[in-house]
Amino acid sequence: MEIIIAVYFGLFIFLLVSSIKNMNKNNLLFYTFLALSSIFAGLTMVNILISCQ
Repeated sequence: MEIIIAVYFGLFIFLLVSSIKNMNKNNLLFYTFLALSSIFAGLTMVNILISCQ
């Protein structure tokens, strides 16, 4: 599980940086990815909380 989180956040940071570099082209891609990342982060937090109990 931790490996998945690490890979995911690495990908997120990479896409964040590349979106900032060419902001006017990748706005839709960036916001779509941001929405997906929010959902994934929420699910990950829930999974961690459940597995800790």
